[in-house]
Amino acid sequence: MTKTGRRFAPLLAGLTFGALVAVLCAVAAPAGEVPLVAPAPAPAAATMMSDEQAMMAAPGPMAMQLPTAPPPDVPTARFGQSAPAAAVPALPLIPAPPPRPAPPKRTGTGQGAQLFALTNAQRAGAGCRPLRLDSRLTKAAQQHSEEMAGEGYFSHNAPSGSTFASRERATGFDAEKTGGENIARGQKNAKTVMQDWMGSPPHRKNILNCEFTTIGIGYVPDGHYWTQDFGY
Repeated sequence: MTKTGRRFAPLLAGLTFGALVAVLCAVAAPAGEVPLVAPAPAPAAATMMSDEQAMMAAPGPMAMQLPTAPPPDVPTARFGQSAPAAAVPALPLIPAPPPRPAPPKRTGTGQGAQLFALTNAQRAGAGCRPLRLDSRLTKAAQQHSEEMAGEGYFSHNAPSGSTFASRERATGFDAEKTGGENIARGQKNAKTVMQDWMGSPPHRKNILNCEFTTIGIGYVPDGHYWTQDFGY
């Protein structure tokens, strides 16, 4: 290296490559000539690099954000598809309205209540304890009145062969406590039917039997069918 080169070496060390070429050309060029400046290199064509290539080519550390995976059990949607709708909690079903009750049968409960009161009044006059209404005997008596009215007969023994005792047992009444039965037809009110029964010895005997403790009463206004079922 010449003395001139050693003198300018510290200065040249800090120059870029393009500037260094220009200085060298100026130094080497004869006096009076315009030094040629080397053109700057054309920029490289832009290239597409993946995240992995960019990370490998980068001179320093590079952070790359990894795609975040969806949490488990979370539905995802593909392109062109809508995301599944979120689950909606099931609502309790609205219960169906209850069926309309059947129209009540014409049982004449008012007349039945009057007959019950008149029966106990007659018993009280004879020194007997009042009878208690029993739902099973009432069912048996009411069914018999309805059957007589519906089938057009008048008897303690039904065409089916049933008797007052079998009808009482059929409703769950104790077989050992079945007592007796009074029936009537045509009397329009409780007072009239009671007068007729008290005037008939067999019917009067049932009403004033002090050993009976329970009773059931049935009545159908159509035809005025009356039934008394007694129990011990």
